[in-house]
Amino acid sequence: MRAKPGAVLGSLAHAHPFLDGNGRAIMVVHTVLANRAGISIAWQEADKAAFLVALTKEIHLPGDGHLDAYLAPLLHEAAVQEEQIESLKALKTLG
Repeated sequence: MRAKPGAVLGSLAHAHPFLDGNGRAIMVVHTVLANRAGISIAWQEADKAAFLVALTKEIHLPGDGHLDAYLAPLLHEAAVQEEQIESLKALKTLG
């Protein structure tokens, strides 16, 4: 996770593991996994359109690093769990 957070996120998205709220659930699961790996992603700094382009490329070409490259400038050391929760709640797309 720490070395390739985009590849992990792409794998989760490719699997479509949830029947409803797939994107929201994946972001929460990914945030927890990232936290356990000692990192966090500043989702509030992400551009939705650019993120979706990188995610689509990652799904179609897994392992090519598209999403890892997009996430690289958004990576930080793990934030306090409560801060991560509030950050996710603040995202308009998660509601």
